[in-house]
Amino acid sequence: MGKDLKGKELGAGYSQMPDGRYRKQYRFNGKTKTVYGLTLRECRQKYEATIALISQGKYAETTSETLDSYFDRMINYRHTIHDIKLSSEHHYKMLYRTYISPVLGRKKLDKIKRADGKYLQSILMKNERLCAGSVNDIMDMFSMIMKHAVNDELIPVSPIDKIPHLKEEKVVKTVETTHRALTKEEQTVFMTYAEKEWYYNLIDLLLKSGIRQGEARGLRWSDIDYENNVLHIRRTATVDENGQTAVNSPKTAAGLRDIPLRPDITEIFDRQKEQNIIFFGEIKSKDDTVFKSSKGLMVSRNALKTCFNHIVDNIRRDGIEFERITPHGLRSTFATRAIESGMNPQTLKTILGHESYRMTMDLYAKVLPDTKQTEMDKIAGAFTQIEITESEEDV
Repeated sequence: MGKDLKGKELGAGYSQMPDGRYRKQYRFNGKTKTVYGLTLRECRQKYEATIALISQGKYAETTSETLDSYFDRMINYRHTIHDIKLSSEHHYKMLYRTYISPVLGRKKLDKIKRADGKYLQSILMKNERLCAGSVNDIMDMFSMIMKHAVNDELIPVSPIDKIPHLKEEKVVKTVETTHRALTKEEQTVFMTYAEKEWYYNLIDLLLKSGIRQGEARGLRWSDIDYENNVLHIRRTATVDENGQTAVNSPKTAAGLRDIPLRPDITEIFDRQKEQNIIFFGEIKSKDDTVFKSSKGLMVSRNALKTCFNHIVDNIRRDGIEFERITPHGLRSTFATRAIESGMNPQTLKTILGHESYRMTMDLYAKVLPDTKQTEMDKIAGAFTQIEITESEEDV
C-alpha cells in the first residue's frame, strides 16, 4: 500500500512524492510506467484513462517527437487534406511560433505535463501586449494541439485540458467605436471626404452593398453578373503566412451568395473600370481584380485601413469631431440603414452572408436613438384608438 506524505494509505501502487505530486505505477509490455497528478483524484483519473486505452488497444508508447516537430506535422497534414482555411493556418502558425514554441517547442511531446501548461500561461500573462482574451486563445490552441496528439495515439490523455481560463474584462467602448454604425449626418461627412481618396469606389461599394472588406478586395470582373443583375460573392482576400495578400474561399457556406445589383452599385463598377483603364490600360481578363492599389496590385487590408484613418484625420483637421471607424463599420452602417428603411431582417441576413438570424440581429440591429423615437411615435395612434373605442363602449 502506498502512502501520502502524512502516512495516509492511498491504495496499491499510489504514492506521494516530496514535491507534493501523486503518482501511480503500472506495468505495460514488461515495463514499469508511471502517471502523475497534482491531486490524488487527478492521478487516479489519468491511471484509469490509461488502463482504458490499454484495454481498447489504443495505448501509445512514449514518443521522442518534440512539440515543434508534431505541430509542423499536424498543420501540414490539415493543409494537405484541406481541413483548414489558409487564413486560419496562417493565424495558428503565427500564434504557435510567436508564443508557444519559444517556451515549450523543444520539449518532448510525452513529457509535457499540466505544470508546463500553467507555466506557459504564466509567461503569456506577463506579456503586456496580450490581454486575457488573447492568452485564452493561445491556450485553447495549445489544448487543440495536445488533443490532436491524443487522437494520433502519441499520448494517452491531454495534460492541460482543465487549466482554467483567465477572466476577461469586456472593453465595450472600443468595440462600439471601431464597429459602430455611422449616423446619417456622419455618413454624409465621411463619404464627402472619401471622394478625394484612391479607394473611394471600394469604400462606396462597402457602404452601399454591405459586403465584407475582404470580399470587396477579392472581387473579379467575372463576379459582376449584369445579365442576371447580381453580384456573385465567391471569394475573400486574406493574408497568407508570409503576410502577403492572398485569395481564399469564404469561411462559411452562407458567405457564398448573390447580392442583387442596383443602378447606384453598377455605377460604382463603371467608375472603377474607367479608373483602371486610365491608369493601367485595357482590362483583358475577367479574372482581373476589380479594385487595385495605385501600383496595380490587389488592395491590402492595411492599405484600406490606412485610407480610413487618413479620411478621419482630414475631417478632424477641418475642426469636425469624428470617431475612428474601420471598413467593418461601413458594413454596420449598411445594415442600420437597411433596418431603418424597413428591410426584412431575414433578407438582410442573406445579403450580409450570416449563418444565423440571431447573428444578424445581435450584431447589426442596434437601432440609432432617432430611429427608436420615430418607431415609438408610430404606435402612439394605436393606443389612442383603443382609448376612444373603450370610451364609446362605456357610453
